[in-house]
Amino acid sequence: MAEWDSLPELILTHILGYLPRRDRIYCGMVCRTWSRALDNPILWRHLKVYIDSDLKEPWTNILTMKFGRYIHSLDLAWSKPYMPRQWIRDRLNLIAHDSCRYFMLLTGEGVQLTCLRLTDWFFAWKFKKMTYHLSNFISTQTKLEYVSFYNANLGPPEMLKLLSSCTRSSHNSLRYVDIRSAFHEWQTAFSFPRFIRALERLQFLTVLKIDYPSLSNETLYAIGRSANNVLSFLDIRVRDSDSRGHLISEDAWHDLCSKCKNLRVGLKLINICHFEDTSYLLVRGMPLRNFSMISGFVWDQSRSRNLRATLKLLIVNFYETLVEVHLHLRNNREQLDDLLITMLKQCPLLQKLDYDGILRSMEVVRDICDLQCDPTYSKFKEIYIQPRSLNLYNHSVIQQLQSEFGYKMKSLNIDFHIEDASSVLMFY
Repeated sequence: MAEWDSLPELILTHILGYLPRRDRIYCGMVCRTWSRALDNPILWRHLKVYIDSDLKEPWTNILTMKFGRYIHSLDLAWSKPYMPRQWIRDRLNLIAHDSCRYFMLLTGEGVQLTCLRLTDWFFAWKFKKMTYHLSNFISTQTKLEYVSFYNANLGPPEMLKLLSSCTRSSHNSLRYVDIRSAFHEWQTAFSFPRFIRALERLQFLTVLKIDYPSLSNETLYAIGRSANNVLSFLDIRVRDSDSRGHLISEDAWHDLCSKCKNLRVGLKLINICHFEDTSYLLVRGMPLRNFSMISGFVWDQSRSRNLRATLKLLIVNFYETLVEVHLHLRNNREQLDDLLITMLKQCPLLQKLDYDGILRSMEVVRDICDLQCDPTYSKFKEIYIQPRSLNLYNHSVIQQLQSEFGYKMKSLNIDFHIEDASSVLMFY
């Protein structure tokens, strides 16, 4: 023990930082030296609590009472977000009781956060009591900068209560808000007055991540009406299970862009590839910077996919703003080679093209390399080609490309790789 006592407190704190939080509590009971070493903000700035397991343990309440003043970042998650029904019947009442008591403890200890995350929650009516006490705790927070309800999966009334509490108490400090998959099973465009009022309070918001069903003309106008609107990035996600069909007008986008001069938009489509499902999303007035399309292995054979029309519309409407394009098109048989070249030629700001799909000819890679050697076109920093199922002709083309462009790309400081494996085609 004498050797441990002779260690500087800072080194002892660093060593104790490798222990699980439960063991840290026990170490603090060994001696005063260890207790002083544990009383350091570095060890307690971030706390992650699993509601269905950690709240059963007494150490969670102990460390909150002893070190709550140091906690700046709090994650509230579930270790088992999808639980068997029998397990729910036996344990949910106890979990709700423990969580309500813990949220009241956080409020009583005066914990002030800068970051709050709710992830992987399981939708259940019992959580109304939990969200009530959690909302009371959030309403005491005045310094929140980062709030993420990603995959919280709560009912609209409960989620609106939490969101309203955040925007009401921390409207002068909130910079980042993520509400993707926060609401459970939306069926229509979300334009409830309470939701609109919550967005209007976000005067200094810079990043907003949202699902398309929660986006509407009223949503964009509400963001634009904020007094000091400095929104710089709006990330929109659309999934195949989302309710679609409502349109967002160009006027709403123009209004938001006039208020937020530096606004950039990212659009991610998951398992949505048919042109009739994508055309209404690609509104010309949207300042689209990042575009991602991820298709699944299962296709709706009753409709035409017409990916060519989607890419043409993407190029025509956003050639002045596109910076990154990610196309992961599994099980696709349409020829898109020429459109990739067209995109490179007509989108001067394009810095990254990630294409995971079928090329009809490896000659398109030659055309891409020729563009990179042309000083009139913008250049990628890396060209990484990993084709699959090569025939003899394409093997010979790859060998020619490596010998013809290897030295040229190196002289241009472009990392040029061609690998005979199977998966991805990327240029950035």
